[in-house]
Parts: sequence; structure tokens; C-alpha cells
Amino acid sequence: MNIQIKEVLRRYHLSETESHQKARLNLLTEQLFREYIDLALISNGLSDKDIVCIRTWHVPIVFDPNKTDIEVFQSWLAKLDATLKQLFAQPDPSNWIRYSSEIDVLTSIPIMLASRQLDDVWAWQQMGIVRDDNMDFDSAKSDWLAYLERNPTTLKAVFIALAVDGRVKMLFQHQFLDFYDAVRLIDKILEFKPDWSLLLSQVNIQCTGNWPTLLAQVSLNQLSQNNSISGSQALVGETWLVFYSMLKSSSGHKNDATKAINTKPIDDIKCLVFSALLSDWVKSGYRLEITNNAKLISFAVMRIEQVTTALSRFTEPAPMSANSNSSSHNEDLQSQDEAVDLLFTDIPIISQLSPTNVLLLSEFAGLLYIINLLKRPVWQAQLVALLEHGDSPSVLLRALAKRLLRSVSDDPVIDVFSGEITQIQKDNKVSDPLNQKQIDALDDFVQQLKQEIIHMLGDRTPRNEQQILDWLCRRKARIDYQPGWVNVTFELDSIDTQVRAAGLDLNPDYVPWLGYVVKFYYE
Repeated sequence: MNIQIKEVLRRYHLSETESHQKARLNLLTEQLFREYIDLALISNGLSDKDIVCIRTWHVPIVFDPNKTDIEVFQSWLAKLDATLKQLFAQPDPSNWIRYSSEIDVLTSIPIMLASRQLDDVWAWQQMGIVRDDNMDFDSAKSDWLAYLERNPTTLKAVFIALAVDGRVKMLFQHQFLDFYDAVRLIDKILEFKPDWSLLLSQVNIQCTGNWPTLLAQVSLNQLSQNNSISGSQALVGETWLVFYSMLKSSSGHKNDATKAINTKPIDDIKCLVFSALLSDWVKSGYRLEITNNAKLISFAVMRIEQVTTALSRFTEPAPMSANSNSSSHNEDLQSQDEAVDLLFTDIPIISQLSPTNVLLLSEFAGLLYIINLLKRPVWQAQLVALLEHGDSPSVLLRALAKRLLRSVSDDPVIDVFSGEITQIQKDNKVSDPLNQKQIDALDDFVQQLKQEIIHMLGDRTPRNEQQILDWLCRRKARIDYQPGWVNVTFELDSIDTQVRAAGLDLNPDYVPWLGYVVKFYYE
């Protein structure tokens, strides 16, 4: 174990007749902490990969000068182990914190800072990531970025881990990371050849190759046209286009995205490549080999030209017909998947990162399956149209949830669906705040959703639309909210082949209009 002790304070009293034992006592205590702390940590269940930061650890020991060194150590080791057990018996983040790896620390820092938490800054200072244990958010963020710049291999591991977890987009949309942060980091990503075996082992990803393999899934259109990967599978990942559009929004180019893309300044090209590097490449199973930086930049320029076409296709989204069929959906996926989530770059996210974890129990958690349908571009277009005409997006989404769950009014799943899970004051007035035009548009949207869900499920039973929807939504689950992250754990018997075949129980991952990641689990 790599153990670093900042300071050892010894407090003891020796009589005049024992004063000659001072040198021996100091030597023995130094040897105790230098050679035996790792054994005490291992005996308490820690491995040599764990990182434990401890502020203060009191070890009261008794020194008998008449005993041999071995006898002294035997009594001291027992006390060392006992005090460590007592320390770890109760969680106390203000005094001790345990991390599974350096990557675990470095990926947790931006999540905590984005949710305005500085409770662990003392531990980050112990590890040399930040300079001081009493600093503001901007200084802590700057020190975190500087640490990553000094350690390029770790930089890649951290951002790959964040991308695989779906949290990079959350950090951009919550404006924790901005365009200039990306420019600052991309030079390190492009100009350093990492030890890939070390890098990939740190994020538990099995892959061979060099850094250009991270350009996987630079175009969802390519994936959907690949015979081995269907359009629905391709949509599981995140596209570089979304990152690029977010970076553009963060840099103040909201209203002239096409013009900005066509200018192709070198920093924008680097950010485009940065976006590709952070794509959810590991899920796609797709690898694109580019052997040098010149070819990479050329490839990036070609991709930028294609962005213009993708953007122009979505300037005025067309409404979806209520009697659409599966073949038309496949065409939509192939022709429009390049702009997944792009529509939401100009709409403020609903939720706020809350530093408080929330645990809820729901009887109708299947409502969240419908998020997968709403993430499809053609449905996003209509959802955007609804949200743009309302005073409060959360009110509209809450009204949508209640129309889908006709017989339910207070299940906590409605808070998750509407983005209000982190809000103390909710927009749930007694009277309907929507005007008649909004109500009509919402009712029409709900009717189309119902018909599409029935079509996707292939339901041929005599049940009516609402009965089928109730069957889909009535599923018990535990909902665990962490900053920017919602884990939904269903009961194991909730797994259904109809729902699985329709692709409704896939992980929604990052939901752009809510501003957090949603994951499904079964137990």
C-alpha cells in the first residue's frame, strides 16, 4: 500500500528515570506507523487499490520500557487494529473517506462540484488534487482540471468513465464544463500517447488499439446503416453531434450554429474531436481506425460538413402522424438519428442538481419506459413544441404524466417523469394551469403516444388503450436519486418479453429535457 502520513503528533510523559527511553519510544512509534498500518488496513477489509483519506486518527498506547520491542509491538498492534475498527464503524465524511481508485475520486469531484458540494475538499487536498482544503468552487474546478492536464493518461480514463456513465452531457448542460474547458483539455488528449493497457484497466474496459479507436460512433447514421447494428441499438449510444451542439451553446453560438460550424476554426475542430472521444463508444461495438493526427483532422472537417445537413433537417420539425407504422419509424431513425437531443439545446433543463440523495418507492414506475419513446427524434420534435408553448415545462410534463396515468395522482414516479424530483416546491396547483389550446394539444399528443405504444407492443388483445397503458405502467420499483443520476430498480418479475421486444426497457441514459441520467435495474 502507498501510505502517506502528513503529520504524527506524539503525546507522552516520561519520568526522569525513563528519559533515556525517549529515542527508543520515538523509533518504535515511527516503525509502527511506517510498517504496520497497511496490515491494520488490510485486516479491516481494505485492499491495496483502495484510497483512504483520514483527517485525524487517535491511537492511545501504553509503553512499558521493561518489555522487549516484540512484546511492545504486540500490544500496540492490537490497539492499532481496535482503533481503526472503531473509526470505520460509522461513516464520517468529515474525518475519513474511502475511494475504490484514483479514477473513482476524479470522476466524483465534478459531480460534487456541479451540485455545489465542497464537503470532501479536504480529502482532495490530501491527495494533491487541489491546493487547499478551504477553497471556492471555481478554484476547486480549476485545480481539478490542472491535475488532469498534468496526468494525460488519467485525463482520458476519467472522461471515458464519465462518458460511459452518461454523465459528460449532464456536466455540459449544467454548465459545469464549457467550451473553453474542452479546448483546454483536447490538446492533452490529442498530443499524448497513453499507456492503453493501463488506461483501459483503470476503467474496467476490455479493448485493444490506440487512441483513434475512441472515434467510435462519430455518426449514428453510419451505425444504423450497418447490417450488424439496428437503428434502435444505435440510439442507445451518445453521438458526437450532441456534444458539439452543446459546446456551441455554451460558447454563446446558440442562434448561429450553422454559420459557426461552417467557419471551422481549429479550436472548434478540436472540440468536435473531443466530442467524438467522449461519445458512448464502448456500447456501439464499432471501431474506426485512423492512424495519425492529419487524417483525424481531415475526418473531423468532413464530419463538420455533414452537421450542416443534419441541422437544416430539423429547423422546423414536422408533427408525427397518428397512424404511423414501424417501417416509417425505421426511416425516421435512420434519417434523423444524427440530431438526437439536438432540439433541446435551446430549452433550459428542468431539474437542478441536488446535493441530497432521494429514495422513493413507486407503484407505477413503468411510466418511465415511455421516456425511451420520447427520446426518439420525431417524438422529441413534438415534445419540444409542447414545452415551448408552456410557462413551466415541469407543469406540462406533470400534466402529461397524469394523463398517461389516469387513475393515479400522487405516485412519486410523476416527480421523476416531470423533473421535479429535486424540487421542494412543486408546480402542482389544484386547478389546471394550462389553457384550452395547450390542453387540446396535450390530449392529442397523449392519444398519439397511446397508439404508438400499442403498436410497439404488438398488442392484439381486446383490451382498450388505457388498460394496456395501465398494464405497462403498473410496475413496482425503488427509485434512488443521486446528484444527476436516477436508478430505477424494478422487481424481477417486471421483466416482460413484449416490453423487451419493443425496446421500452432499455436504459434511457441521459434525458436532455430533465437534465439527469436514468438507469433501469432488476432484482
